Amino acid sequence: MNILRNLSIAFKVLIPLAILILALSIIIVISFAGFSSQSGSLKEANDIALNKISQIQDLHILLYKLESDMLRVSLQGYADFPIVEKAEIESRIERTITKLDTIYGYMEGWETDGEERTLIQSLQNPIAVYVERAALATARRAESGLEAEVYRQDAAAFDTLNAGIVRLVSYEKDVVSGLRDAALESASKVKTAVLATAVFLAVLSSSMAIFISNRVISGPIRKMTGVMTGLPFADVPIAPGDLERSDEVGEIARALETFKRNAFEKQIAEEELNKRERLLAEAGAMARFGGWEHDLRTGKAVWTQILYDIIEIPLGDDPPGVEEHLNYYPPEDQEILSRAYKRAIDEGESFDLELRVFTRTRKRKWCRVQGEALFEDGKCVKLYGVFQDITRRKEAEIALQYYSQQLEQLVESRTAQLKQAQDLLLRKEKLAVLGELAGGVGHELRNPLGAIKNGCYFLNLALENPAPQVREAIDILNNEVENAERIISGLLDFARTRASALRRVNLSELLLKTVDRIELPADGSVSVAIDNKYEDLAVFADTDQLSQVLDNLCTNAVQAMPDGGRLTLSISLQPEDWISIDITDTGEGISEDNVEKIFEPLFTTKAKGIGLGLAVVSALVEKNGGKIEVRSKERVGTTFSVLLRSHWSGKD
Repeated sequence: MNILRNLSIAFKVLIPLAILILALSIIIVISFAGFSSQSGSLKEANDIALNKISQIQDLHILLYKLESDMLRVSLQGYADFPIVEKAEIESRIERTITKLDTIYGYMEGWETDGEERTLIQSLQNPIAVYVERAALATARRAESGLEAEVYRQDAAAFDTLNAGIVRLVSYEKDVVSGLRDAALESASKVKTAVLATAVFLAVLSSSMAIFISNRVISGPIRKMTGVMTGLPFADVPIAPGDLERSDEVGEIARALETFKRNAFEKQIAEEELNKRERLLAEAGAMARFGGWEHDLRTGKAVWTQILYDIIEIPLGDDPPGVEEHLNYYPPEDQEILSRAYKRAIDEGESFDLELRVFTRTRKRKWCRVQGEALFEDGKCVKLYGVFQDITRRKEAEIALQYYSQQLEQLVESRTAQLKQAQDLLLRKEKLAVLGELAGGVGHELRNPLGAIKNGCYFLNLALENPAPQVREAIDILNNEVENAERIISGLLDFARTRASALRRVNLSELLLKTVDRIELPADGSVSVAIDNKYEDLAVFADTDQLSQVLDNLCTNAVQAMPDGGRLTLSISLQPEDWISIDITDTGEGISEDNVEKIFEPLFTTKAKGIGLGLAVVSALVEKNGGKIEVRSKERVGTTFSVLLRSHWSGKD
């Protein structure tokens, strides 16, 4: 059975047919052999019978020949026949008689049954009588002619012999007919036997075919089918015996085992793929990107669901085609996308664009469009790619750009402030050094100056009427000593700025007192004006320090107008509770390069100045919690603004 199981299905299918053919062949051979044997026997018997008939017919023919010659001998005038002719007739009669004896001798040697033997023996006496009478008649006729009576006797013998031969021929023909009937009956029996055997073998071979098919073909295949039916739902095992078979069922089993393993792996892969597809769909929904495809042959488009959601088109509607979808973009973006499409179709160039797009409800969004071209036979047939909603990113980029610009401005502002702070710190350090230096120098210079001043005083006392040159020299000494004392006082003020004693200061009163202290040119070329709308406006400040600041600024303003001009003192309110005291002149103005340097110690544009006045002003303003600003334009004028915190004592 193992050998049978390992045979090919083709061989298994042929086994019953081969058995049937072999059995039929054996039966046919056996039947043919038996039929041939029987036919041979019948043929032999038939041949014998036919040979007998032939010999009997030969005997019959000889008998008629002999009777013919006997008839000629019996004719009148036979004696007158030529000797040669008579000799020939007589010789022929003798030969015929001899042949009759010979043939009859053969007949006596036949293997015969009782009836045939009787018929043959019944011919013996008529033949002998007929032959004897023929021989006698020939001799007598040769002498004197045959008498009528003798001929009649010979004819009677002939009739007797002829009747016996006819009976024997009839018997032999009956024998042949019987043999033919026997042969037909035998053939019919053989045919029936062969047919019955063939039917039996057909049924047997069919049963064997069904058995073999069910056992080694159909059964295993049904099991394989059951396994295949159960594959989608469960891990159905395959019999090890089926896997070890060498036939097609074994191949099917092994293939099915491989298929089952592949199906299991495929199921795992499909589950993983479905998981990835779900993840991709979720990622697409989160990242807001969808796929698109434009068929250039049909002009139709295919969109994924996310793209429908982005453009706000119902899912059941047909997406816009190649030309129609351009209407969803602004004109300038339409041109960009159209050019990209053309390059992709003509040259196969891919594109990656960030464009503005309108939804069906006319909402404006930002999108990223990526595309590739598909060519067949050198012709572009399809465009496909990805469409992503990047509105949030673009808005974030715009906001980031705005904040970046704001940050840059803030950094610049902070950098400028830091630079100012550094400059201020550096200036303070310089001021501190200069203060110490000025203090030391001031003390060292005041003593000699005091001696010089005292000497001039005693000279004035000692000389009652000094010469003009002496008087002029003494006046020059006094003036220069006073100038030197002012410089020394400035140095000391710069070096020893005292702490501010803050109290309420009425600005209207302060301005009036400041104007009274201003030394104006005697020629009246400089006019002074006060612009104040707030009579009761006050600030917290040190009165003496603030007066010193205003005096210094007004003095500088008058000196900046050597050809005359207008000096204006004004008060204004500024945001965040600041009050601005503005000192404005119409003088020469300050260059842009010098505006940033005027508050630095030792910087001056005056021929006789030492550059400490504005440095002291700036320091005093800062000590009072304020700040000082300057605006100037050459040949137009300059405005110094002293900003202080406000203090209200009444209504404005």
